[in-house]
Amino acid sequence: MTAAQRAQKIIKSLDLPIAHVYCFNWPPDTNLDDTSTTDVLITEVNDMPTTYGSDRSNEMEETVAVNIFYASDSTVDFDKLEQPLLNAFEIQGWFCVYSPGHSIDPDTGQVTKVFQFKHLLRKDEI
Repeated sequence: MTAAQRAQKIIKSLDLPIAHVYCFNWPPDTNLDDTSTTDVLITEVNDMPTTYGSDRSNEMEETVAVNIFYASDSTVDFDKLEQPLLNAFEIQGWFCVYSPGHSIDPDTGQVTKVFQFKHLLRKDEI
């Protein structure tokens, strides 16, 4: 299982008003002009060996980007979606390392939010 798939599993376990959670890219049949749903795209940012002992790494440091694209007519309180998501990642041992403010996607006009979460995974867990 990849880091993005692990993150997808966390998000899908939540009861949030998110229509789709995709890993790596949008499916080929996705209509990117349809802004009627809140969707999430997860990409991998970093996957680095770390915590060395006896000249060998013992852990992998995984970082994923969680990109939220809010429906253009969304009435969702952003905090009520984002805080449970943040809490769920923290409970699973992921830490938020980057979270700029909301922005507007220049192509669709949707409000977007990006989080980057980091997780240490022991090599024997891989």
